[in-house]
Amino acid sequence: MSETVQKVDQNEANEDKGKPVEMPLATLSEVFSFAETFKTKLYIALGLFFAMIAGLALPASIFYFAGVMGDISAVAQEGLGPVLNIVYSMMILGVISLISETLQSGFLETAANDMTINLKRKWFEAVVRQDMAYFDLQDVSGTATIISTNGAKFKKGVSKKLGHGVQFSCTVLAGFGIAFYASWKVTLAVLACVPVMALNTGWVLKLNQSKTSRDNASYAKAGAIVYQVAANIRTILALNAGDELILRFEAATKKAYDGAVSQLVWLGVANGGLMASFMLAYIVVVGFGSWLLYDAVKETGCDPSGAITGNEACKPAGEDVFLALMGVIFGGATLPQISTAMEAIVGSRAACFPALMAIHRKSDTGDERLDAENTERSESLQRRSTLTPLPKYTIDVSSPYGLKPDKVIGTIEFKNVSFSYPTRQEVQVFDGFNLTIEAGKTVALVGPSGSG
Repeated sequence: MSETVQKVDQNEANEDKGKPVEMPLATLSEVFSFAETFKTKLYIALGLFFAMIAGLALPASIFYFAGVMGDISAVAQEGLGPVLNIVYSMMILGVISLISETLQSGFLETAANDMTINLKRKWFEAVVRQDMAYFDLQDVSGTATIISTNGAKFKKGVSKKLGHGVQFSCTVLAGFGIAFYASWKVTLAVLACVPVMALNTGWVLKLNQSKTSRDNASYAKAGAIVYQVAANIRTILALNAGDELILRFEAATKKAYDGAVSQLVWLGVANGGLMASFMLAYIVVVGFGSWLLYDAVKETGCDPSGAITGNEACKPAGEDVFLALMGVIFGGATLPQISTAMEAIVGSRAACFPALMAIHRKSDTGDERLDAENTERSESLQRRSTLTPLPKYTIDVSSPYGLKPDKVIGTIEFKNVSFSYPTRQEVQVFDGFNLTIEAGKTVALVGPSGSG
């Protein structure tokens, strides 16, 4: 237990020297590499297809609604006919949206569940087959906590949040597309506000990404302490060390809490700035659109409503400004939903990165092409990692390759063996170590603390 506690202390010291600002991210292709079966890939494709349909349903209703409401005189001339047409059209679009969102959620949740199970299984199998160098760099006692928490974050980003990202992106694009169609002058003026929106959106994503990194580190440390207590409860009770470990656990969880609370103010400011940028866009639409109408009426005497027979309608007409306003409003109001979805997707990329580091650390197979691919993939992940580089993986106990004698009987002999752990190169564990163990003999190696 003392070695585990020392490792936790060492990790704490390393964190104090430099806290991670951001977590290494897996690529999207690496995220979806866990969708291995045809059924899972098909479900993802169908889920994204229905997400696009659901995202286009709202802009379609805006386009139709603005077209009918633009003719103010239609209700007086034709009675409730135009109103009933709106009602029936909205009902049809509502049914389409309901069916699309239901199928979107069903397909993506099923696919995400399969991918998450595959991630956890491969990650656990990879951890079990790792060598001592891996466990010297990684906190093995916190691995169980990380697999569970990262699995939940991974599933969140590749299920409904992925669908919402596609759905709301289609809504934003269609909304601004409708606004351009209605009045390109008004929409171009609104686009001047886009850099402000983009800066605030990026700020929100950056804050959430760094928050995810700190949360993972803090809760992994708390999980490691729980693991120590469960695995060494008899020793802890014998040494009366319960109070010390309780204090360690409280410190780890308080650190996670303090880190989360410290960012709430900045997250509030960033989200407030994002909403303020939308308000700015609305002011531009209404103000500039009204000025265009006023200028057109003043110069040509046109009809802003387009409802008076024999009088030329203004370009843009009131209907066009209304449609541009609605397109920008619904497009702008949906942008924060995209940032939330992107945050979850970034969380998935961060959550599966440590799994990929373990999964793709493999020994040579003897196949030059396969070994080159494995090496390239492993080096690519290592370049993005902030951890100490791992040495070459030589012995894989689960590999079907290599020599595996059915039976070994003989003398075991060490000659001038030197060894040190990857994280403690300055500490020489073996220095010119020599040992001979004859066949049939039992030898125990005992360290300074009494542990073997």
